[in-house]
Amino acid sequence: MHEPYQDVARSFDWAKVHDALGWAAREKVSLGTAIVDRHAAGGRVALIWVGRDGTARRLSYRELSDASNRFANMLRRLGVRPGARVAGLMPRVPETLIAMIGALKLGAIYVPIFTGFGSDAIRFRLAHCGAEVLVTHHEVRGQVPAAVDARIVCVAGREQKPEAGDLDLRLEIGRETAHFHCVLRYRDDPAAIIYTSGSTGPPKGGTIAVNFLAAVWPYIVYGLDLRREDVFWPTGDPGWGYGFVCYLGALAAGGTIVCVQANPTPESCLSILARYQITRNLSTPTSSSFSVAFGISRQWIISAPPSMPCPSATTMRSP
Repeated sequence: MHEPYQDVARSFDWAKVHDALGWAAREKVSLGTAIVDRHAAGGRVALIWVGRDGTARRLSYRELSDASNRFANMLRRLGVRPGARVAGLMPRVPETLIAMIGALKLGAIYVPIFTGFGSDAIRFRLAHCGAEVLVTHHEVRGQVPAAVDARIVCVAGREQKPEAGDLDLRLEIGRETAHFHCVLRYRDDPAAIIYTSGSTGPPKGGTIAVNFLAAVWPYIVYGLDLRREDVFWPTGDPGWGYGFVCYLGALAAGGTIVCVQANPTPESCLSILARYQITRNLSTPTSSSFSVAFGISRQWIISAPPSMPCPSATTMRSP
C-alpha cells in the first residue's frame, strides 16, 4: 500500500536518505561502498547481462565488488590519483559497471562517452576533460581517434589481441588483488563529468557531485518504487547521464539489474520481460510504445512528458 504523496512530502527528510545510503552527516563518504560493497554478503545477484547471442552471465554483488576493487587497484598502479579523469567509451557490457564503480572507489572522476559519437566528438571530450585513462571495448575501439593522450585500456575479444600500446583489461585486472580500501570523498567533490551532445555549440561538460546518489535516491525510491526484491531493466545507455545515474542508483538500492547488450526490439522486449521476470522497466517512450503495440496493457506504463530532458524517461511496470 503506497502512502499518499502529501504524506510522503510532509515527512520527507534528507537525513533518512543519508541513513539509507549508510552516510553520516558532514562526513566523507564512499560511493563504492554505498553502491555495491555493502550488499556483497549473501550471494545476491547484482547483474544479469544478456549478450547479443542471447547467452546470460550473472554477477553477484560480491563478484562486482571484487572486480571493481581490482579495477581500482589497476588504476592506482597506472598512476591515477583521486580527482583524475577516467573516461569510458563502453557499450552495455559488465565491464562498463566494473569500470564506473572502480573509478569511483579510487575517487577518480568518471567521464562516460556515448558510443554513438564519432572520432572528432570523442577526441574533443577526452582532451577537454584531460582524461588520463580511456576504458573502451573491442567493438568500439575503431572509433577512438589516433594519438590521444589518454592511456587506453581495452576489453579485447576472446580470440583477439589488443592494439599496439593498449592494455588488455581482463589481463590487467587479473594481476590485481580483490582487496581495496575505498577513497573517501566529500559529498560536493566531483564524481563524474557528463557532456552535452554538442548540437547547439561545443559540448559542455557538466560536473556531477558525489552527492548525486543522495539526490536521485527519492526518484529511485518513490519514482521507480525500486526495492531489493525487484529485477530492474533500464534500457538506457550508461554512456549517457541518465543511464549512468540510473544503473548506479538501482545497485545502491540492492536490486538486480538486467543489462541487454543489443538494442531492444518489440519482440526482444517481450522476451526479456518474460524470461527474466522483470518487475521494473525503465525505458524510452518509443520502446514503451512498441511494447504496448505488442500486448502490454497501458495501465502498466507511466510516460514522462515529451519535453522531459532525460534520454530515457518512461517507467514501465510489467504485470
